[in-house]
Amino acid sequence: MPEEYSGFRWVVLSMAFFVNMLTWGASYSVGVLYSDWVRYFDAPASYVGFVGGLLTAMSCLAGN
Repeated sequence: MPEEYSGFRWVVLSMAFFVNMLTWGASYSVGVLYSDWVRYFDAPASYVGFVGGLLTAMSCLAGN
């Protein structure tokens, strides 16, 4: 690879890191919001748990 692209490699690497951090961070933070959603929507825990499962499934299906 030409030397002129050496600085660009770090930009691509850092952006890929931040995209993955935001994607998987949002997916894993559903557990923190879980109890608040159960109280707010006054729904059974199985319905609210389905939302977290959908988020993880969509992330996996998207190839992330």
